[in-house]
Amino acid sequence: MLRLPGHVTRQRGSVTNLCPVDAAFVDENPGYADVIDAKRPGVVARRGAS
Repeated sequence: MLRLPGHVTRQRGSVTNLCPVDAAFVDENPGYADVIDAKRPGVVARRGAS
């Protein structure tokens, strides 16, 4: 995940996230949120969810 956001941003693209670990990373690092496809986000972490 750490290399992908820069590559996707340079290509002006987005990704559908399929990994709960990456979802938690994006949740904790909102600067990467623009890389996630708004129409098809895939797995989305929720803060405070149990």
